[in-house]
Amino acid sequence: MINRVDELENLFVLSSHVRVYVPSTVDVDTVSDTSEQLEDTKRLLSHWFGGATAYRALGSWLSGAGGLVEEDVTIVESYCSEDQLTAHVGDVITHARHLKSVLSQESIAIEVQHKLYLV
Repeated sequence: MINRVDELENLFVLSSHVRVYVPSTVDVDTVSDTSEQLEDTKRLLSHWFGGATAYRALGSWLSGAGGLVEEDVTIVESYCSEDQLTAHVGDVITHARHLKSVLSQESIAIEVQHKLYLV
């Protein structure tokens, strides 16, 4: 029997992972059109890492300002090489700070190597 797992050793691997959680609100809980910020996030991650995938999710958390907050979020993720991650993780943080500012958020969640950070 052929061990198909051995074939993986000959394939190109992207071993690093980044996600940016783009909210659908401004000022914590006011629903807004954030499509411009979403498109910008997809474009930037694609530029830095070679591609991106976006999908919707329902997020919830306890806000200091408004109790339990639930909202639609779009998660934009990219797999990349370690070199790409090292070169652009600062750009991802800067972009998250920009999103936080323009959307008047308490924080923006980013995930790097499967660890969640609140910017």
